[in-house]
Amino acid sequence: MQNEMPFDVIIVGASTAGCAAAVLFSRRGLKVALVEQNPHADAYKKICTHYILPAARPAMARLGLDHLVEQASGVRNSLALWTRWGWVPPVDVNTKNFGYNIRRQTFDPLLRSLAIEAPGVHFMPGWKAAALLRDGRRVCGLTIEDKQGEQRALRAALTVAADGRESSMVELAGIPSKESPNIRFSCFAHFRNIPDEDRSFSRMWLLEPEIGYQFPNDDGTTLIAIMPMKTRLDEFKQDPEACYRRFIAALPGAPKLDGAEMISKIMMNSKNSNLLRGRAPDGMALIGDAAMTSDPLAGVGIAWALQSAEWLVEHLAEPIKQDAPLAPALKRYARQHRWELRAHHQTIRDMARVAPLNPFQRLLFSAAARDTRTAELVNDFLARDIGVGRFLSPGALARALWVNLRHGLGGPRAGAQLARGGNQ
Repeated sequence: MQNEMPFDVIIVGASTAGCAAAVLFSRRGLKVALVEQNPHADAYKKICTHYILPAARPAMARLGLDHLVEQASGVRNSLALWTRWGWVPPVDVNTKNFGYNIRRQTFDPLLRSLAIEAPGVHFMPGWKAAALLRDGRRVCGLTIEDKQGEQRALRAALTVAADGRESSMVELAGIPSKESPNIRFSCFAHFRNIPDEDRSFSRMWLLEPEIGYQFPNDDGTTLIAIMPMKTRLDEFKQDPEACYRRFIAALPGAPKLDGAEMISKIMMNSKNSNLLRGRAPDGMALIGDAAMTSDPLAGVGIAWALQSAEWLVEHLAEPIKQDAPLAPALKRYARQHRWELRAHHQTIRDMARVAPLNPFQRLLFSAAARDTRTAELVNDFLARDIGVGRFLSPGALARALWVNLRHGLGGPRAGAQLARGGNQ
């Protein structure tokens, strides 16, 4: 093994969370080792909704990533939601907070380049985590290994797991995971030139229990994603494209795929269970999907990766620079992560394992199709700009009840003028 290499921070995983944290730590004057098992700097995640929630905008602005995404033709996103009560209309991205739709093959290399070029970041592609280094119970570094079996020891005040839902770092640290099942699986494909497509907003079909999505993306592309029940998984495995196209064709106001160019193969993923990690040992932190993985139905992965990276740097950069004990700062980070995201994760988890909407969701979604104020509330919640408490507040529920009693099942709808499925 070569001599030990000293750093301030070691980050394992050079995807969204890891690269964001590397950039932000480097800007605070810290020396960062960014370790990535994939040897290719232009690697990207293939199965993803490619949807960045509005809640991530502050972190993107701090990174300078919002301007880079705009320059890369990322599409400002807003979501129209179809329910059995009608359409919940999208917000106006010119007056309300917005996120972005951008393919990971564009986004991931863009963010990784930002990290690689950051002063103080030592990018180490082609290396994997082999063992944790400890000083008593405290993690104080990492042994890494390349494909040839060469090993190096890295030492740092803080070691960060940013290596996703299948985190090897979590396994090495012996951190417990709480897994919750998902009744759906995911199926994705990319298209160009969908006839009569309105690309000004995204669409989601809440079919109960199955889900459909239409996301206009960068470079004139569109991602069409579906989430059928797992009881249909064997059927889809036998003929994925035929099943996928039949599902899309049955959507209300379905996008016209027969006249579109399909530019990717059908991608399927049945590993959609929700994961919640336990407490990391002193000297170590978890960010992104390594900390918590939620059903892709909610499209929270990229946003929460960026946000958790930002929170970690805010809490840990100064204690590391001052050579102070990190345990209090790590507790503050874990507390903020729990406070900001746990209730959202639990709501997403419950929807992933139970087919029908619960009574509160039915009340609010039905009112949102008839009332602009409730529609804005639903949009703000789905954007993760507001928490569960505000979404389910007594005032919001009372207004939803009043709207439904006033209009009844046949009353006017907030999204009545929205085209059926968005194809004009």
